[in-house]
Amino acid sequence: WNNRRCMNEYWLMDREGQRGTYAGQPVITEDNWNIRGWSWFPDGTRALLEEERITNEPEPSDPEERVRLRIIRFPAREPTEPQPIVDLDTLDLSWAIPYDEYQGMASRQVQGHTLQGPVWGEAILNYTGNFASGFWEVEYRDYSEDGVSFVNGTESLFALVANVAATWSADLTIDGEDNGFLRGTLNVTAPANFEGSVASEVNGVFFDHVPVQDDCPGLYQPPLVIEQATASSLGDDTLLVAVEVTAEVPEDPVHRPVLMATVEVAGILTETDESGHAELIVPGQQGDTLTVEARAGTFKPATVSVQAGP
Repeated sequence: WNNRRCMNEYWLMDREGQRGTYAGQPVITEDNWNIRGWSWFPDGTRALLEEERITNEPEPSDPEERVRLRIIRFPAREPTEPQPIVDLDTLDLSWAIPYDEYQGMASRQVQGHTLQGPVWGEAILNYTGNFASGFWEVEYRDYSEDGVSFVNGTESLFALVANVAATWSADLTIDGEDNGFLRGTLNVTAPANFEGSVASEVNGVFFDHVPVQDDCPGLYQPPLVIEQATASSLGDDTLLVAVEVTAEVPEDPVHRPVLMATVEVAGILTETDESGHAELIVPGQQGDTLTVEARAGTFKPATVSVQAGP
């Protein structure tokens, strides 16, 4: 239950990955416009985006108002040497499955196949059916990927007809360093109806609500927040302005510092550091009222006024 439950927009995350309530930032170039495709330019300083307008308002009749191409730039990136173009006809693809012989996982017949856990236990697979209908089940027996937490139980999906009706059910427990469960049964029917319930608990965090599209927070650029802004006199008609810039990301209660946000005061610009802080020396005197502006790509800008002190 995090800010990705809608699975609609692109997100950018740092190299340490999701932790706590942190799950990165949405990449939205404009409210209600969703990125559907991303292609890098050869030098790595630009990207071509394919965007689709998604809103609760009536859909525009003009296709040019529903889809568009947009180029975004990364001014802080140094150009890279373009990679050579590779002709697929020059590659040895003898190892690949011929297109007309490929079978997707949903259409494979698997009875009682055992997968050993990376560290401990096993998972028993039973797949029967095809893309249109079938039964898919995984039974976990002390299955563990880390050797300290172990999963037991069964999760299954039965599709009477894939685009008409299906039933998902689970009865899973996890024990060891992590403890909890996932239990429920959902009967899903076209076009987007469901009956049943699902409940989960992991390390004391309980949840029993089925996310639906109406719960989505919408496609909006997260706003920048100027947490602090102070101005103090340095004498000689100059002021020292100190600013802290954070961002408010959907469903994350913690305001996160923004790196390389542009801060502007009295026509002078600088950028925030990793902690979201920036300092500027600008002309002015004690008692002056200054306008502090902060902006950053894919965020809504922020503006505050601050009065210079001694």
